[in-house]
Amino acid sequence: MFKCLHQSIRRMNDITVRIKESLSKKPNIVYAILFGSAAEDRLREDSDIDVAIRFFPEPDVMELGEISSLIESVVGRAVHVVNIVRAPPPLRYEIFKNGVLILVRDEGLLAEDKARAIMEYLDFRPHYENMAKGLMRALGNA
Repeated sequence: MFKCLHQSIRRMNDITVRIKESLSKKPNIVYAILFGSAAEDRLREDSDIDVAIRFFPEPDVMELGEISSLIESVVGRAVHVVNIVRAPPPLRYEIFKNGVLILVRDEGLLAEDKARAIMEYLDFRPHYENMAKGLMRALGNA
């Protein structure tokens, strides 16, 4: 059991170090957070790597693709890059709640974004829960 845990921790550390080294070369990345299965130690052979990034200034589509390709080249698997500013509130909340911070250049902006994500999520949580219940009912009747 301990050997598997140790290997798992080492694999995640290796992924975060590689991503940090590659993203450190990009000056418009304010912070980056690993999230999803890789951050929660549920990475499978077919899993992609999810990375949320705060940019300043905002990248264009080409640069976003270049960053995805850059990360893919260092981790050796598919990568899903999320511009955290454009992510819906429930996803932003999950990223800050369960993600692993990889790189940060502005602690103040990170703290502001985290507080905003939590407040927006809590403000709209009842609506999300109602939508989820409605969807479950609709799927149950299908």
